[in-house]
Amino acid sequence: MKNLLKVFPFIVMLVTSCSADKGIHKQTVLNVVDKLDTSAFKLSCIYIGAKANKVDRFIEFAKKHGLNAFVVDIKNDHGEITCDLGVKDLPYNKEIKDIKSFLTKCNENGIYTIARIVAFKDKIKTESDPEMAILNLDGSVHVDKENMRWLNPYNKAARDYVIRIAKLTAQLGFDEIQFDYIRLPHYNKSVQETNIKNCVDKESKVQVINRFLKEAVSEIHKLGKKVSVDVFGCTIPGSLPNDDVKISQKNLGQDYIAIAQIADYICPMIYPSHWPTQSFKIKFPDLEPYKVVLHAMNLSNKALGDNYKKVRPWIQAFSATWLQNGAWKAYGITELQQQIDATKDNYLNEFSLWNPSAKYSFHSKERSNNRNQRTCYKRCS
Repeated sequence: MKNLLKVFPFIVMLVTSCSADKGIHKQTVLNVVDKLDTSAFKLSCIYIGAKANKVDRFIEFAKKHGLNAFVVDIKNDHGEITCDLGVKDLPYNKEIKDIKSFLTKCNENGIYTIARIVAFKDKIKTESDPEMAILNLDGSVHVDKENMRWLNPYNKAARDYVIRIAKLTAQLGFDEIQFDYIRLPHYNKSVQETNIKNCVDKESKVQVINRFLKEAVSEIHKLGKKVSVDVFGCTIPGSLPNDDVKISQKNLGQDYIAIAQIADYICPMIYPSHWPTQSFKIKFPDLEPYKVVLHAMNLSNKALGDNYKKVRPWIQAFSATWLQNGAWKAYGITELQQQIDATKDNYLNEFSLWNPSAKYSFHSKERSNNRNQRTCYKRCS
């Protein structure tokens, strides 16, 4: 463990909050652990960002904790392409030096590879090709309240641009393409002041996102690859009061049931820190990771019926230090295992660990509570 801590030093992450019944197994007994138990799972994923150059370290770490899949940034949160896709007209940063070597090593070690494509949030392309962007009524590129810029999913050229990157990525040899930020800005009022207002009146956000996803899945399936989609946990029917879920789906363009029908996998972000107080009748959800994941995934199972096995939830592998004192706790290996156990207790056999810096150290709760927690980052998707 000491050597692993040197390789993956602990860092606390900030994430902004958002907000056929299969039943539930008998609840797993929760104990303090020093190694993840993933034996019940077919696929146990970990997000590694664009750190494919450190593949040997991640493989060592994965073997230690029974993980067998890597989620890798290819089109990142800024719109940069992190590796060579074999064409010259893309906004590369080429942070990943040798993607073919990475994929070969993963294949040799039985690691399933997932390419994360940030779909419509894109600072780079909206600057170089503003006609593809969501625009203000005066023609300037729209910047939302979180300082994000967005490609316009109602624009065919923008949709084709994202799909082209996904196809080129699939052709490299990844097993799966995963779309993140496959949505619109969720501040509905600001959207009313943009060029998509008239589009929304003719085709809803949900309809245009589903149309894009159908187009993308069709093209990627032709290449023999799977497709997964990241969604907000608050789009799960029943997870919030019904009106709030409907508003979330309408504003984001993410219809949980529809996306599960179209994609091969749906990946809800059910981090305990994301849920409002009193969610699932839990005063401070971040303090009860097992119960939060148990309830969220049970609702997901009920909503999806036979498609429940398509669910691969994102599990919280960071500490929510931005929450008020008493409303959060440090997350170590015990809290991760509790979320994994809750996933298992809902008959699911896949999960993914999320830490936005892709820096992990799995230590006991006691050690976690004594760590210096100063550095924070932000991710909402």
